[in-house]
Order: sequence, then structure tokens, then C-alpha cells
Amino acid sequence: MGLEFTYEMKGRYLSIVASGVFSIDDARRGFHRALEVIEGYQATRVLVDCRQITGSPSTMDYYDYGELVAEALTGPARKETSRNLKLAHVAQPPLLDERRLSETVAQNRGVMMKSVDNIEEALAWLES
Repeated sequence: MGLEFTYEMKGRYLSIVASGVFSIDDARRGFHRALEVIEGYQATRVLVDCRQITGSPSTMDYYDYGELVAEALTGPARKETSRNLKLAHVAQPPLLDERRLSETVAQNRGVMMKSVDNIEEALAWLES
């Protein structure tokens, strides 16, 4: 079973809930689909709830995900909406890397992304 995603606008932010077994290929496909939904809603704040994902990504998976997010949001193909996008991920270990490698890779490339272990912190960051 791969990753599945649901999307819902909740006031000022788009909520994406992901579930299933992690694979970088599914995460890549899911993120590209999420970009279409983000554009459709013209969302500038996105909360990705990954607490229902199982699996243990490798260090390269964390790096690759951060790079994929950065390329999609800052590369030449970026859309207008992505310029001011704030993206918060909520997950639990082992899916949430304690070193926050995906976050660091994306931020180093100009993306406003935060990875945390609770919804409250993610929402507070999105509103800041």
C-alpha cells in the first residue's frame, strides 16, 4: 500500500493528511499532486499531517524530499502561489528526523518549511 492523501481548506490554511507506508517515490508523486491542489485553492499556508505514515526513511530520503520541495517551490517552473508559501509538516519519529534534514535542505534553498511533532506548533508557525 502506498501513500494516500486527503485535502481540505480549513480557514486560512490547506490541510493535507497523508497515510500509508512511506516511499520516496510516493512522497514525490504526492507532493506534485499537492502542488496542484495548493494552486487550485491559491493557498499560502499548508499543514501536512504525516502522523499516519509508517516506515523509516533513510538519510538520503530526507535529503531527497527537502531537495524535491525546494526545486518545486523555487525552481524555474514555480507558480505564483509558491512564492509566499509556508509549509509545515507534522510527524512522529522515525518519520520525523530529529536532525530535520528535509527542513534544513529546503530552507537552505529558500523555502519556508518547518517540521515539528505536534499540530499546535505547526499552526502557530503557519500563522506567524
